[in-house]
Formats: sequence, structure tokens, C-alpha cells
Amino acid sequence: MLASAPSSSAASAAALAPSRAEIDIKAYLGAEPRYRVPIDDRPCRGSKDPLVTIVEFVDFHSPFVRRVEPVVQRLLAAYGSDIRICVRYFPVVRDNEYAMAAAECAEEALIQRGVEGFFRAYDHLLTEPVNLVDINGAVLAANLDAARVEAALSDHRHQRRIQADIDIARATGRTGAPNFFIQGRQIAGARPYADFQKIVEDEIARAQNIVAAGVPRREVFEEILQRSTAAPKQSTARPGEPQRVWIRQILVAYGGYGLSPPDRTREQARTIIESVLAHLRAGEDFAELARHHSEGSNAPLGGEYGVLHRGDLTKETEDAAFALPVGGVSDVVEGSHGFSIVQRYR
Repeated sequence: MLASAPSSSAASAAALAPSRAEIDIKAYLGAEPRYRVPIDDRPCRGSKDPLVTIVEFVDFHSPFVRRVEPVVQRLLAAYGSDIRICVRYFPVVRDNEYAMAAAECAEEALIQRGVEGFFRAYDHLLTEPVNLVDINGAVLAANLDAARVEAALSDHRHQRRIQADIDIARATGRTGAPNFFIQGRQIAGARPYADFQKIVEDEIARAQNIVAAGVPRREVFEEILQRSTAAPKQSTARPGEPQRVWIRQILVAYGGYGLSPPDRTREQARTIIESVLAHLRAGEDFAELARHHSEGSNAPLGGEYGVLHRGDLTKETEDAAFALPVGGVSDVVEGSHGFSIVQRYR
């Protein structure tokens, strides 16, 4: 049976609809830098037909990833019909010897049990600091074949896949975990819900405009991805200063940023960090004080951040670090969500 001819009104509407070549996606994207971070075959939660795609880089060891997970869940509850959140790996093995094994276990869960099995393992791996007991618990939680997991962890068959995620993160120049890319817009760390909400709502509005211009919802992210051209952040050492320094850092935050209590005030955080500085001035060991007082993920390592380039941290912290002689300790430095003290050791 032949299809009936379109009505004149339908034909007119089709004639008026813009072609893909006529839709200027960039007009809806604004000036915010966007990084090309695809989802590929990565596991995702949320909408199957999203307006907005978020890619999160996770390290199962990181206390900041654990801290931000309730924020992720809240976003899914509030915007689940419009967003999807996809996971890539960024294990930091210098912080925990089992960080890579945890990522390998999660990837094996994806292979064995699909996305549902992956997130069962994922949820378990985020319940406590990663160790062999935690990994074995994830095997049980996701109902995995233990022998196959043991083989995957022994021959490291998933490390190439995990390294691909690490390479993508490094290509943006924005590394660490948790690290989020919302339609390519980067937001790092265990930030409060309001910080994510502001960007998500802005991106939903932009995506709705793109859909209204003629792009199907299922194609919005790919269209944006093609236009994501932000260059990696380059080191911008100033004349006369070294290209890089090696530092330790003690961080005390407030308002729920990082590992700080949500009800801690700026004034309370300042009181704590000034007390720490007084102990440093009295000759106490920087690394020991970092282990006991810092709210950075590197606290167990004595606050060791490692190599620092211009553009890695806030301007205030970098100015303090690059002004120090080797062995020097800074005064209290205020950032956007807390206070820090920096020691340059190389």
C-alpha cells in the first residue's frame, strides 16, 4: 500500500525546518571552554535520551569521590529525565596500591554483568577506602565469577582500557578525581550540590534551545562534542621563576567543600588553619601535621602534592608556592573554599 502524500501544511513545515548545516550550534554554547570527553562504551546512569551528558573521572580510593557521590545521586534524582552521568577511571596508584586493582575489578564487573553489575561493584567500592577486602566484597556484591576476576587482576587485561581513560583526562590538562565534564565544561573536586546545579540547569536550557533549532535530543551531545575544542592548560611560568616546584599542602576547607563539614564556617576554618600554622612555626613536622589536620586527599601522604606547574591550582596557592625557597613554608593562603599552607621541598 502506497503512503499517502503529505498534506500541504506538513510539506510547508518540512520546507521551513532548518537543515543540519543551517543550525549554528555554537550560537547556543556560550564562551565557556569545552573539552572533548566522549562517553564511548562507558557505563552511564540516568536518561537514555539525555539533553545533558556528564562524564565523571573516578578513583575508588579517593575520599573526595566518596564525598561527592551523594551529590551525583541528588543530581540524578532531580534531573534524571534530562541528564546521564557516565564513568571513566582515573586511579592514582601513588595514593593507594589497590587503586588500579579496584578499577580493574569494576571493569571486569562491566564485562561480566553489564552496566547494572558495574554499578553494584562501583557502589561497594565507594563504601570504604580501597583494599583487598573491599575488592572481594565488590565481587560478591556484583555476583561476579571470582575466578575470572582473579585472572583479570593477575594478567591486567583491563589496564589498557583504563589507561585510555587516564590519557583522555591528561589530554584535557585537567587531571585528578573526582573530575567532571558537563557537556564538556569542567568542574573538579567534591564541590557542593549548588555548584553542579548551576551548570546543569544552564546546560539543560542550552540543550533545549539546540533541540528547538532542529537537533534531536539523542544527537545533542555528539553535536556539542564535535565543537569542543578547548586546549589543554599549558604551564605559564613567569619570567625568572622555575617551570615547576614540588610541594606539600595542608588544606582546611568549609561549607562542605572537599572533606570539610557542611556546617563549618569560613571563620572556623581560618581558626583551625592558623592553629596549624602556629604548630609549624613552633617547629613541628609539616608531614605529621598534614596527616592529622589536612582535608586534602593527599593527607595520608603527609600532604605531598608532588610537582606543581602554573595553572594546576588556584592563583593564590601557586603564587605562594613559587615564591618560596626550597624548604620554605608559606603563611595561610585563602582560596575559594578554604585555606591552605604550602611547603616547598624541591
